[in-house]
Amino acid sequence: MGQTDESFGLGHLLEQHARLFPEKPSFIVPEHKDDREQTWSYASLLDSVRRLSTWLSARKLKGKRVLLVSENTIQFVVTFLACNYAGVIPVPVPYAKGAKQVTRLATIMKSADAAAILCTADTASMLQKAFLEYQLPATIEILPDVHEMAISNDMTIDGVTGVVSQPDDILFLQYTSGATSRPKGVVVTLGNLLHNQALIQKVFGCDSHSVIFSWLPFHHDMGLIGNVLHTIYTGCTCILLSPYDFMQKPVRWLKGISRYKATHSGGPNFAYDLCVDKITAEEAAGLDLSSWKVAFNGAEIVKHTTIQRFTRRFEDAGFKANAFFPCYGLAEATLLVTGVKDPAAPAILSHKHRSIVSSGRTPEGMYVRIIAPENGRQCDEMEEGEICIAGDSVTSGYWGQDSGDLFHIQEGKKWLRTGDLGLFYHQELYVTGRKKEMIIVRGRNYYPYDIEQAVSECDGAIHPNGVAAFGMRGIEEQVVLIVEIKREALKDVDAEKLIYAIDAAVSGSSDVNPYDIVLTTPLGIPRTTSGKLQRVACEEGYRNGTFTVIASKLSFSKQTPEGEDNTSLVDRVLHTADQEAIGDYLLDLMRSRLHLDSARLRECGNELTAMGLDSLRATELINSINRQLKVNVDMIEVLSDNTLSGLIRIIEHQLWLKTEVMPGKEIII
Repeated sequence: MGQTDESFGLGHLLEQHARLFPEKPSFIVPEHKDDREQTWSYASLLDSVRRLSTWLSARKLKGKRVLLVSENTIQFVVTFLACNYAGVIPVPVPYAKGAKQVTRLATIMKSADAAAILCTADTASMLQKAFLEYQLPATIEILPDVHEMAISNDMTIDGVTGVVSQPDDILFLQYTSGATSRPKGVVVTLGNLLHNQALIQKVFGCDSHSVIFSWLPFHHDMGLIGNVLHTIYTGCTCILLSPYDFMQKPVRWLKGISRYKATHSGGPNFAYDLCVDKITAEEAAGLDLSSWKVAFNGAEIVKHTTIQRFTRRFEDAGFKANAFFPCYGLAEATLLVTGVKDPAAPAILSHKHRSIVSSGRTPEGMYVRIIAPENGRQCDEMEEGEICIAGDSVTSGYWGQDSGDLFHIQEGKKWLRTGDLGLFYHQELYVTGRKKEMIIVRGRNYYPYDIEQAVSECDGAIHPNGVAAFGMRGIEEQVVLIVEIKREALKDVDAEKLIYAIDAAVSGSSDVNPYDIVLTTPLGIPRTTSGKLQRVACEEGYRNGTFTVIASKLSFSKQTPEGEDNTSLVDRVLHTADQEAIGDYLLDLMRSRLHLDSARLRECGNELTAMGLDSLRATELINSINRQLKVNVDMIEVLSDNTLSGLIRIIEHQLWLKTEVMPGKEIII
């Protein structure tokens, strides 16, 4: 049972579990390369947390914000908990892979007024260079590999205990995905977290005997709060798989559930579709999913077709339809808002000629109302309006910003305006869409203006206020851009080159691969009388074909056939294994995957994200390399380096490993 006394912090929960079951595994990290695993007992986890917290305290960081930049699973967990233990405020952020993502990191750094960055040595080197470019304050310390230093030292930690926190004390800042130009750090207090953890435990039924399996990113609220911190709250065991390992081979998720007999695991809707589409019959044959009690599905619209497809696909492996657990939540509410359901399969409602999946009932301690946007009254059953919430899980808003417009006052009570649309039917919440213009891709939220800004800055031919980004509602993960070309640039614009530059700029800055990019004439985007972009009208105009189209990404994609794999280049690489051959092979492979010629790719330089490789494209590319060359290139290693030259060296090394045992080969060092 989780701790309910709000005068205690996460460190005290960890101490409690370490006393009750010191040798019990807290976190297990599988290493798929050699089928091994790292296991951290509650006692060893507490020891590492105490050592690092002592080190952090000596640097006088208590009460200050520090950024956590790490792709190492256990390193992140220890560092986050050590910050809480020492009274330091952690700010988890995505791992920065390229120059454009470093820009986002720098913006968050300034927004949070961070005192330090805890990261790896490789990241530290990259950030030190970025400091000069972005003119960041010299007072910000870069502290690499503090986790390793802490666990390797011989300091005395007897009697070291975690700080005693109060409910209103800030525990961490949760920056919402995609925020660059106007970053929004949700302020999560200890009271917010413990209240929401109690709700999650009540709704999902997780206890000390449960086994959580997670591949979700650490900086994502569902991965951090719903999996990592819920493990500490309940005293259960959690298996942590890298998100890249899942994306590269989705079967690793289900194999992990089968191997570790996981009871609780889930993710955004797209993850279940990915399993259905990518896992072969041979891979599914050995799975046993009968232990899976709660398959939560949230962070994006839940589709009934996904539930049906996944259940049919894996029912022979023991998966049961009633294990599906659609839920609704958001970072501004810490995490969970609704999710209570009957033992039966999720309820489906027909609304406006489409099927909507129930997100469950509201748990005790959380309050949800549907408010009519036009007059602020409470809506009746089956009447659509804006979802507004209240309760101790609801945060005060964003760090360093006036959050007054986030709330709606009704009957003297503050209700958080979520910007999501929904309705109640038989006391269950059905999320029907978004009032706000947020774009959701693979479970992550992106602000349209962040994408628009990245596009407007990538070429002088683009009108600075003439870019509209929107999500195609009802189409999975599809983002469309409408881009106005300046009048003076219409005559000479190289449309294909410009579209590729836009595509690469968006992929590099936000990890979004646009479905379509439409170049249009000046003033082609619909606006209000005050000049504000009308993104909803843009979506309608795109669907109805009312834009004047100069050129589009889809039209060029259709003109450039996918093409078959160039077997001669594959043979050349396997025969010579030299860097030139590997480079030619990679450029050809990216050309066929990205529908671009090699000359365009060479213009992009060395950075993979600048070439337009988001994580999904990178996954497809690396899987093709492994299949064609029969090697084992690791996605995490590639994305950490994020350069073409680095990928060439990795492949060269893999090919060398294949042939090093051949007789007659002499290796000179």
